[in-house]
Amino acid sequence: MILVRRASVTPSELYAILDREFKKERTSTCKTCRMPLPYRISRANAEAANWLIGTPDQCAQGCHNVIAEIAVKLMAKYDLEGPGLHAQDDQGRRLH
Repeated sequence: MILVRRASVTPSELYAILDREFKKERTSTCKTCRMPLPYRISRANAEAANWLIGTPDQCAQGCHNVIAEIAVKLMAKYDLEGPGLHAQDDQGRRLH
């Protein structure tokens, strides 16, 4: 089994990371597109991410493609905190 290590972040932290990357990579001619919010999903397998983003609007400048590329890249780096991540208390016991 492949063990994938990702940094755990809150939804607001993940959104800030996604939004920052989008603002760096989007074309300067588009000022209307926004990064969709991330949301938790059940992990499909041990290697899969536990989050997705909403579907971006189609953009004539290609922002929807930039958004998809950023999300895929960051899915390999980050997990959303919360149920399903085997949170532990200060003695190392699983909380759920």
